[in-house]
Amino acid sequence: MCQCEKEDIEVLSNCGAYPFWLSANRMNQAIKTALIISVLSFALSSFGMGEAYLVKEKAVAFENKTIKVPRVYSVIQGDTTNMKEVNEKIIERFNLIPNAPANREDFEDFVGSLQFFEDQAGYLDIIYTHTLRDNFLEIAIEGDYAEFGGNPLFEIFQTYKKETFYVDLINSEVFDAIGYENAIKLRNYFEPEDYLKLLCATWVPKIREVKKRYPDDKEYEAACEDCSSGNASLHAFTFEYKLDSESLTFSLHGEAYYRNMCFQSFCSPQLTLKYPMEEVAPLFKSSFDFNDYIHLDDNLSKVIYYKKNLEEQRRNTKLISGRVNDKYPFLMEFTIDPSGDVSGHYMYTSKCQLLELRGKVMGNGKIELSELLSNEVTGHFLISYVKDMASEYELKQFDWYSPDKSKSYHVVVDDFEIY
Repeated sequence: MCQCEKEDIEVLSNCGAYPFWLSANRMNQAIKTALIISVLSFALSSFGMGEAYLVKEKAVAFENKTIKVPRVYSVIQGDTTNMKEVNEKIIERFNLIPNAPANREDFEDFVGSLQFFEDQAGYLDIIYTHTLRDNFLEIAIEGDYAEFGGNPLFEIFQTYKKETFYVDLINSEVFDAIGYENAIKLRNYFEPEDYLKLLCATWVPKIREVKKRYPDDKEYEAACEDCSSGNASLHAFTFEYKLDSESLTFSLHGEAYYRNMCFQSFCSPQLTLKYPMEEVAPLFKSSFDFNDYIHLDDNLSKVIYYKKNLEEQRRNTKLISGRVNDKYPFLMEFTIDPSGDVSGHYMYTSKCQLLELRGKVMGNGKIELSELLSNEVTGHFLISYVKDMASEYELKQFDWYSPDKSKSYHVVVDDFEIY
């Protein structure tokens, strides 16, 4: 482990006070520690908070070199504690190849020696910057990267990559705020029933058209014509959205086609749709001021706003897209309250008309729901699940019944938690 000649230390109180920057070259460790604690004590006493966070740069030893990474500490009444869980997650998110060469001129040969099915993609070297504010840490990383992909064959190539991720220091959560793994969920900008209206009127009919044309695991004779043998099959879809002052944009990407040992992402179906903000804005939560939000200065400010004001706290709210009898597409949202009562909404996407859902958790992992239109029962659902029903994989049975329960159909789930 090497000792940096100069350490930059950022200290921020829990109430969003000013960052304090300290630079030390020749001070010994005792003086630095005393100075840090005195500054922290000033911040804590001045703003009346019990906890602050401190970020120090540390050099971590890998097989062939050391790499500088941020190390986060919690400071309570002058006592500094290494936030071990958070720091382990940050190192994991850095995605560093542990045996990468020390010298950049050796990267090309090293990447050429990697095996597609044995080694992992990751950074060969990395630099970072960070911003600490209101219990959240934004970390931007960039560096030479060993990428695994197909253009058109399975291959590994060297590229330069930049990305940004975030850390919720209170909950020890590391998350992305863009792309397929976006933790900033679109659904939380809306009340659940209004989110169903939005999806039904805009995105869901289009995505179903694409999936009908390119169903999972179906073979396509001409999907990837420059692959020489066999047929190709669609591996997966990924979904992204973007919210700006002018529009809401949905994007659907066919993740990959496989043709025997051929891998191609560039020939998969794409779908991008934009909806004017004047059509979307009336559906936002009444507590969400979109004009204030969109004019926030930077992405970190928007992440903090979302986490503090919009993120769904009712963890027992479920959003489901599916098909009754594999024919009749629907959208559903329901919330389970602590007493076991269930309430929500349901609509067939051919009509986009909201029906009310009422029901109860019956115990033994079962939920019974009734769908109602103008207080008249139009059908029932029986859902059997395991664990806490966190994904579609924990749904063991999902059936629809006619009002008198004389007729039943199986329900196929297309998507769970819907973005």
